[in-house]
Amino acid sequence: MQNTDVLELQYSRPVAITVCGLAVFSAAQIVVVLAALLNLGATAVFGLLALVIMGPIHFLLFRFVYRALTQRQAIVTLDEHGITDIRQRVEFVPWEDVRRVRVGAGSKAHYLCVELKQDAAGRYTSAPVGWRLLMRFAESLGDWNVQLLTLSCSRSEVAKTAEGLRKAALRRQVERLNSAKAA
Repeated sequence: MQNTDVLELQYSRPVAITVCGLAVFSAAQIVVVLAALLNLGATAVFGLLALVIMGPIHFLLFRFVYRALTQRQAIVTLDEHGITDIRQRVEFVPWEDVRRVRVGAGSKAHYLCVELKQDAAGRYTSAPVGWRLLMRFAESLGDWNVQLLTLSCSRSEVAKTAEGLRKAALRRQVERLNSAKAA
């Protein structure tokens, strides 16, 4: 990756190629099943129904593959200012609003979980406070989550870099407050 001051994450090409292969295989199976059902006449409705359901799913999968293989810019950036994830509705969270950063647990281990300060959390979601806390507990995620599964990265490196950048931002804030007091 880059230096320790900036961590830029792109889509993982091997994951994209694997997803593409599986999606092509699945689409081919649907076409074969549809062709067989069309020969049976009345049961062709089931094949068409499968096509109607699976078509949009395949569209989204191929859209991801296309983006992953052609997009050159960073999807997620961690720097001295905060975390940027261009896939999110709110793309940027400054370190000043972050209380804690961790990697999810268990089946949620492919998320960088960002827990926000209570007064800042409302700027990133419209959910009520009680609902946010319930969802954080139930899903074992944070207030703002970065999905790492499709990105080319080491989860431990991302967590270590994020925590280091958060602490550095906190130190800068303390130094700024101390210099303002001294002046």
